[in-house]
Amino acid sequence: MNKNIRITYLWAEITGYVTGVLDALCKDHDVSVDVVHWDKSNPDSTFYQIDESKPINFYKRSEHTQDDILKILCDGQPDIVVVSGWEDKGYIWACRRYKRLYPKTKFVAGIDDQLRKTIRQRLGRIYYKLFYRAVFDFMWVAGSEQFAFARTFGYSQNSIISNLYSGVFCKINQEHKHIKRFVYCGRLAHSKGTDLIILAHKRLPEELRKIWPLVIIGSGDMLTFLESNKDQYIQHISFIQPSELRLELRKGGVGTMPSRWGGEQWGVAIHEYAQFGMPLLLSNECGAANEFLISGLNGFKFINGNLDDLHKGMKKFTSMNEKEYIEMSKNSTLLSRKINPEISAASLLSVLYDN
Repeated sequence: MNKNIRITYLWAEITGYVTGVLDALCKDHDVSVDVVHWDKSNPDSTFYQIDESKPINFYKRSEHTQDDILKILCDGQPDIVVVSGWEDKGYIWACRRYKRLYPKTKFVAGIDDQLRKTIRQRLGRIYYKLFYRAVFDFMWVAGSEQFAFARTFGYSQNSIISNLYSGVFCKINQEHKHIKRFVYCGRLAHSKGTDLIILAHKRLPEELRKIWPLVIIGSGDMLTFLESNKDQYIQHISFIQPSELRLELRKGGVGTMPSRWGGEQWGVAIHEYAQFGMPLLLSNECGAANEFLISGLNGFKFINGNLDDLHKGMKKFTSMNEKEYIEMSKNSTLLSRKINPEISAASLLSVLYDN
């Protein structure tokens, strides 16, 4: 395929891992990209700063009506339209009308939801098949749990592409050292288990907490809880941009994700931990755990919402010798290489060659 490929993203909030894939598309392929994105602040906002010097056209959703979005599509005439689900009705409205004009365009829905046996999901699947299935030709999924979910919408294996998300810290020459600290990077929220990681750490004997501090990176509505429970062994770093996060994660430690049920459909930070050779301590609710954690090889899982089980997991690391820890560190790096932004970009472009 020799011609320039045009892609339009109709996306929710832009994050570092989204721009990582966009960069790979532009750098490694003859691709032009337009991105319409949500820009209004909300409780889940990451405060990510978009680098608008990139060769990508960014459009703020708040400044564009559904008619404007249709015009962006018509002006760009993309070969692929990628939509972050179907929550934004303006995106769907524009896609329907554009598809009538250009039926050969490939429409891709990105999803990171895990398959649940809930009434809400069952009703949602019926609604999707009635009103949205005709819009989207493909589903682009994060991992195996999301693949299973996509199948329930009536998509064949050939209409589901993988590798939706990738951490951006791939080209790292990481030294594998026995770094004694626990790290949590993510939104401060009850669903994310922020309180659990704090309480589990405070259960450790003081002599261990002094050697094994807890570092929490992020912002959110549980900041008050954190501040009231923080002591000299718990460090808080507010939300930082990827360039700063790179420096912090490079210091190493055990990467933790203590999410409760429904709190972590995927968890890109898990991939980022592994890219830096960090052993992992994850709840069994984390979707990315299926890709980047093999219990006993590069870390451990614990039962989501179970403070005792999380505490036991922390004690496994504090009692581990240097050789065991470094071996887990090396294995995390190995498992992290399953996915990178270049693979994600190629996965998206595969829709032009398949079917």
